[in-house]
Amino acid sequence: MKVNHVPRASCANGSIKKRSLLRLGGDHLFFQKLFVLIVLVILTVAGFYLRWSYARSTSPYIDEYTTMWVAQRTVEHGYPVFSTGSIYSQGMLFTYLDALFFRLFQFSELVARMPSLIISVFTIPCVYWVGKKMFSAYEGLIAAAIVTFAPQAVLWGGRARNYALIQLIVLWATYLFYRWVIAEDGDRYGWLFVLTFIAAAYTHNVAMLVYPAFLVCAFLGRGWRWFFQRKVIVAHILVFTGVASSFYLYRRMRPTGWSVVGVGRGEIAPSFDPLGALERYKPFFVGLDDVPFAAILTVLCILGIGYVLWTALKRRGFTAMLSSRDEGAALAYLAILFGAIMFEMVFIVTDRRWSPRYLFMDAPLFYLIAVGVLFRIIRLAQGWLAEREWLVFLDRSPWRDRAKLIGTALAVLAIGVVSWPAATAAVAKGEYGYDLAFQYVRERRQPGDTVMTFALSPCVIYLGEEGCDYVAIQIDFHSYAIQRDGQWIEAWAGIPILITDEELVEVIESSPRAWFVVDESRFRTRYTDYFIQYVWDRMELVAKEGGVFVFLSESPPPPPLAIQRSLYYNLGDKVALLGYGLSAADLHPGDVLELSLRWQGLTHILQNHSVFVHLVDAEGRMWAQHDGVPLRELHPTTHWVEGEIISDPRELLLPQDLPHGRYRLQTGMYLPQTMEHLPIFRDDGDLAGEAAVLDYVRVAGDTPEALAPDEVVAFNLGNEVTLSGYDLEVSGTRPGSTVHLVLYWRAERQIDEDYTVFVHLVDADGRISGQQDNEPEGGFYRTSFWDVGEVVRDEHELTIDADAMPGEHRIEIGMYVLATGQRLTVVNEAGETAGDAVLLGTVAVSG
Repeated sequence: MKVNHVPRASCANGSIKKRSLLRLGGDHLFFQKLFVLIVLVILTVAGFYLRWSYARSTSPYIDEYTTMWVAQRTVEHGYPVFSTGSIYSQGMLFTYLDALFFRLFQFSELVARMPSLIISVFTIPCVYWVGKKMFSAYEGLIAAAIVTFAPQAVLWGGRARNYALIQLIVLWATYLFYRWVIAEDGDRYGWLFVLTFIAAAYTHNVAMLVYPAFLVCAFLGRGWRWFFQRKVIVAHILVFTGVASSFYLYRRMRPTGWSVVGVGRGEIAPSFDPLGALERYKPFFVGLDDVPFAAILTVLCILGIGYVLWTALKRRGFTAMLSSRDEGAALAYLAILFGAIMFEMVFIVTDRRWSPRYLFMDAPLFYLIAVGVLFRIIRLAQGWLAEREWLVFLDRSPWRDRAKLIGTALAVLAIGVVSWPAATAAVAKGEYGYDLAFQYVRERRQPGDTVMTFALSPCVIYLGEEGCDYVAIQIDFHSYAIQRDGQWIEAWAGIPILITDEELVEVIESSPRAWFVVDESRFRTRYTDYFIQYVWDRMELVAKEGGVFVFLSESPPPPPLAIQRSLYYNLGDKVALLGYGLSAADLHPGDVLELSLRWQGLTHILQNHSVFVHLVDAEGRMWAQHDGVPLRELHPTTHWVEGEIISDPRELLLPQDLPHGRYRLQTGMYLPQTMEHLPIFRDDGDLAGEAAVLDYVRVAGDTPEALAPDEVVAFNLGNEVTLSGYDLEVSGTRPGSTVHLVLYWRAERQIDEDYTVFVHLVDADGRISGQQDNEPEGGFYRTSFWDVGEVVRDEHELTIDADAMPGEHRIEIGMYVLATGQRLTVVNEAGETAGDAVLLGTVAVSG
């Protein structure tokens, strides 16, 4: 037999080459692990930063107060029981976790949020690890990056609610079921799955929807015989027992008389409105509530589900696809699982649960499916290019591994860059400031005060159960309550519920001081129009904390301002001014003029306008002003609702050196950024300019002597105005000379028109030889603002025309409407018309 000898040198070269390849492979594996570790640490730190920033800077989400309250009761009593005997079993696992943190670190909003924060941050490496085990390290890393920056993950990771926990538990339950049923890696995964799913059922009842989806996967992958194995039967009995006990606690452990206030559907029932359901879930799939590129992930997920269905159709079943021997088993499993869950969410869950937040627990599965599909598309494209010898080097192992690493790094970087604005916007997302509102009430509440609110949980947390008197809610109220002695009371704290207008009004008017705390959104949607307007009219908005109104009323209410008038001005078709109130019309330097403006929104206003109130003299000089956002900076115009009427209080401090005399009070609105004023129209549609005249005030008004005329008369003009006297002084009788005339008018009733006063000098032939026409006081004081019984001193300077004929010239005075020329008639003592002008006397003009 011939033996072929290999040259010694060749053997040596082969060994060296083999060792070199092993060393290169080892180096690559080391760098891959180092890369993954570094990126995972960066993602974890970034995820912590985002969630921590939100948790420490934002008021609690409204449902967080319930969690805090329940955890406090658990610390006090050992389990979440309330004074009415009801037990809060929803999210019991998270309740005990939160209670443990309260026991260790004392109560605070941040401590309440710490369990969610820790769990949410821990979810990031868990998603990577599950992705690595089911797909590859790179796919797991990209899915972890999406979870890191997903806005909803940031929000729920910083809130004291059970959603971060249920997401983590569902992730692990999904992985354990995969290892147990699909990969067939041993029964230990089955028992771990049982424990994990029972924990899910005690974390949130929506987790029950996932279990049927698991059963569908098992049936399609293993067949019906699998369910009849003894260990499988025991496992499912344990799951059913755990779920049933959770459901029992949720539905049964309630006090006698427990009922639902309002009409509503249950949470589980056949649903036949898939388009309505998908419309409500749409924010999750298009990015409004999730990552900005969620629409791309949705397309990939749909492609994955479609591919699985198409492949199953070709193979005449799902069994081969869900076999541990199939390379795509993990993707097929997740696609079927997620598809089954969505089927339940659309066709079995009622509209009470149609919310993107109930898909949050499945978000990691959604991301893993999309990333898995993307990698398969890339591999297909890579193979297609390699077959055509385009970029064939990418098919070689070193280049392929480097391309994967570089591509993953770029993908993670792109996810971070694209998602960062949305993630930081989530961090900055403001929540209703019920914590700040009730702290405001706590600091100012007096003995005997009544507190009513929509949000009971924050009220109890900051004021105690004894500090919350009533739950006030009228529309769409589905909270649980007990009826005792004919009165609905809240089922946990036993606090009375006010539902009708009559009940709410009676409590407010019978209380020495009544507080009403409600957020702006629910104030608009959960109460009748009558009660909303009643609150604006009867209660004072004393604070607005993070979008939460704090109203306060006193009984009896403070007296209204002394002067109340109605009017109508249209400000740019955005706002109407319906009236005002004044504390006084006669003032002194240094006084404070109290003012209330009555506004009505005419449409939804898109910009915040400032309101100005100015006090000006006859020359247009401004002596006092008050500019700013309505309702003491608490209620900007962008928050006004069409048709709603609000009272806007203002104060003007009069200067100490304010000269005596009459001043005009005027108001309007403008944009602070541009100083552009809203045009103002009167009720007849005429443009009134940029300032609406409210009223006139007198500062250190005229003495009785100043209002005593030299000549006392009594001429009645149209039963509206009386000329009660006049002063006449003639400087000369030649043309060009002046006649000084002071008229003393008295308003007999409220005058609707703005009359123009005419003073004419008329010769024997009826020709006008001198005239002055203007509104009283030189056009400054309009007659529509005269008070009944008020005497107005009205000065006129009349110049005799240069071409006036010598002889006797009559002085005729009167009033007319400028727009029509219609004069007020003179009415004699018999009530008969005696012309349309008053003859005061004559002036002899010399040649």
